[in-house]
Amino acid sequence: MTKQELIALILVCVVMSGMLVGFALLFLRYLRTMRAEVSEGLHDADLLEEYRHDAEPKVKKRRKTLRIVKRVVSAVAAVVVAAVLVVALCDKMGWLAEGSRSVVVVASGSMSTKHPDNGYLQTQGLDNQFPTYSMIVVEKVNPESLQKYDVIVYRNEQGVNIIHRIVRIERSSQGVRYVTKGDANNTEDTYHPTPEDVLGRYVDEYIPALGAPILFVQSPVGLVTVLALILGLVMSDYMRNKVVQCRLNRQNYLVERLALDEEKVLALRPSELQELYYAQCNPDPREEEGEDVEPTQDGSVE
Repeated sequence: MTKQELIALILVCVVMSGMLVGFALLFLRYLRTMRAEVSEGLHDADLLEEYRHDAEPKVKKRRKTLRIVKRVVSAVAAVVVAAVLVVALCDKMGWLAEGSRSVVVVASGSMSTKHPDNGYLQTQGLDNQFPTYSMIVVEKVNPESLQKYDVIVYRNEQGVNIIHRIVRIERSSQGVRYVTKGDANNTEDTYHPTPEDVLGRYVDEYIPALGAPILFVQSPVGLVTVLALILGLVMSDYMRNKVVQCRLNRQNYLVERLALDEEKVLALRPSELQELYYAQCNPDPREEEGEDVEPTQDGSVE
């Protein structure tokens, strides 16, 4: 990691930490305010209307459908992520069997164009270049099957994955070496990989641009950013549940106090529901202030 990358990483950590702490403090203040307002009954009218709305058959059916869709989407996403992780781990550990496929992200433009000095690209009709930040499909093969002009992925002496084309195969008493070169380069690679260095062969299939976000996530700054976003989403969901539970507790209290159920609440008009609430849960404000309230002949108060 370079000095500039280290400084950027520290700045990102400081900024993300500050944002998360600030968000948490703001929410705690909001939660205290919400709890006070709910306990004082300031949201009772909205809570009763929500209960009445949620009791409608159409709303219940729609919410049930949404819950099923969310579960299906979550399950599919979990399976896809797990499959990608398993394939990536197997490929990294060398567990992939011959003939299996994986994807590799292209981080440079050395295979994006044809350099004029590489005349063999024209004479051999080699048009399988791919742009930077693509995701290419690589097949695990027996190194003995590799031929001249195959595009391979190999690991160089520094442990970096390189995606270049074989321009020559050298065989000697010490073994086989592949001389490689990027289509956009005019010089051969200084390191000549051995069969053991080869990770796979490009199968002329790629997805453009999709590799850019993956490369960002793989970088230290990107990893910290993604982790901070995930933590923020978890905190947001946790805090939202706290607010929902606070309102739900008050709603349950009101439903029990008014002896309501779904059938009864649907039979009431909104105005009737409010009248029932004010009759049983909201005493006359003059009584709270200690004033004498004289009943009228019909039992009401003035």
